[in-house]
Amino acid sequence: MTEPLYPVALRLHDRPVLVVGGGPVAARKVQRLLDCGARITLVAPEAVGVLAEAAAAGALQWRRRPFEPGDIEGSVLVFAATGVAAVDAEVGMAARAAQVWLNAADSSVEGDLDLPALVRRGDLTVAVSTGGAAPGFAADLAAEVGARLPDGVGDYVALLQSVRAGLRARFPDDPFRRKRAFAAALSCAEARGHAEGGHVDAARRALERAVERVASTAPGDKADG
Repeated sequence: MTEPLYPVALRLHDRPVLVVGGGPVAARKVQRLLDCGARITLVAPEAVGVLAEAAAAGALQWRRRPFEPGDIEGSVLVFAATGVAAVDAEVGMAARAAQVWLNAADSSVEGDLDLPALVRRGDLTVAVSTGGAAPGFAADLAAEVGARLPDGVGDYVALLQSVRAGLRARFPDDPFRRKRAFAAALSCAEARGHAEGGHVDAARRALERAVERVASTAPGDKADG
C-alpha cells in the first residue's frame, strides 16, 4: 500500500505555475492549468502544436530553451514533464531546493503531488486517485463514474450555489437560519430530480419553495406552521 495522500482542490487562478517539457504529457498538464486560469510559464526547446498555439495566442509564456534552475523562481507549483528522466530529476532537485510543490510525470522522480483522474460537470468535479499505484485504473473508474452521473447534475450544483449566495445576502447576521434554509434546499428531492432531468427552471422554483418555508419563519417557529 502506498503512503496516504491528503486530497485537496487548489485554486490556481492567476497563480504562477511552471511546466517543463513540450510533449503530449506536458500538453495535458497545461490544458488542466488553462482550465483553472493559472498563469503558465512553459520551458522547452520544442513544443507540440497545441502548446505552440497556446503560446502564440498569449495563453502562456514559452521560454524556448532547456530548463535552468532559475526558471522555478516565483512559481507556486512546478510540473516536470519532459519525458527525459535526467532532466525531470534536475527539475525535481531545483523544486526541492526552492521548496516549491512538484508534480513529476516520471515515476522515478519523487514528487509532492499526484494528479487524479477527473470527471467534470459544471462546477462539480469528481476526482479518482490510486495514489499513483495504477493511474490507468483511476482513469477507467472515473469514466465509469462519469457515465453514471445525470447530465443535469452540474446545473443542480449551480442552483445550490445561487441559493447559498442568496441566503448569505438575505441573512448576513443569522448563520443559524442560513444553515436551516440551505439544509431544506439540500433535502429537496423534487429540485434535484428536475435539475438532473434537464428542467432547470422547475428545479429553481422547487428550491425557492423549499427555502422559503424555512427562511420566512422566525427563530423557534415550526417551518410547517
